[in-house]
Amino acid sequence: MSTDPRRQPRGRRRLTGSVSTDARARGIARLTETTGAACRFAFELVASPWRRRRRIRWGTIGDEPDRALPGDDLIASPGWSSTHAIAICASPERVWPWVAQLGQGRGGFYSHEGLENLFGCQVRNTDRIIEEFQDPQVGHEIRLHPRAPAMPIRIVDQPRSLVLGGMVDGKSGYSWAFVIEPDSDGRSRLLVRGRAVSSRALLSRLSFGAWLLEPIAFVMETKMLSTIAELAERSTAQAGSTDRSESGTRR
Repeated sequence: MSTDPRRQPRGRRRLTGSVSTDARARGIARLTETTGAACRFAFELVASPWRRRRRIRWGTIGDEPDRALPGDDLIASPGWSSTHAIAICASPERVWPWVAQLGQGRGGFYSHEGLENLFGCQVRNTDRIIEEFQDPQVGHEIRLHPRAPAMPIRIVDQPRSLVLGGMVDGKSGYSWAFVIEPDSDGRSRLLVRGRAVSSRALLSRLSFGAWLLEPIAFVMETKMLSTIAELAERSTAQAGSTDRSESGTRR
């Protein structure tokens, strides 16, 4: 069969052109998003002395940055910590599935996928609930990068909390807690807390020190929180629409 576009049916040529245009548009959008994320990280890295105090409590209200959360004891004396939060118009039960499937090779991290993959993370963010990843268990491992050490799951309290990480070598480590708290009118607050401590060794300071890890966490986590909120709210709206439809059918 000839592949000469002049000899293809007009409808097929139009379809091929449309697909090509859509792919090009998606590629441009990904490049723009990745470039924007990289520029944002560069800015936050340079501006750390002035912005860190506000960054480490992004989105929080009241005593959220200071009160104890599940997993705090994993890093009892952190060198630094951050708590980021967001309000979600969905119940904890609707938010939990998106948290439960976090991870490289799982549901992704709902963040800047292009930026992650520039560093070989091989992450693919999903926009659907994947049933096979809905039952995380203590002792299971979550990967951030295919070649990096995995983070063990330390606490699972469905649908309220998922905590990863802990001390690595007795002197350094990182804990990552996802806490879903019920709010008024069926809403939720999703809090993400990171706590880290490093030794004096250069590799430890590079891996767990605030100067690099904290701005990375800020840029990636704020995007993650916004995306989880969007996904949970969308699934809640879809469920409500389905319920109304079924109710109308029964009538």
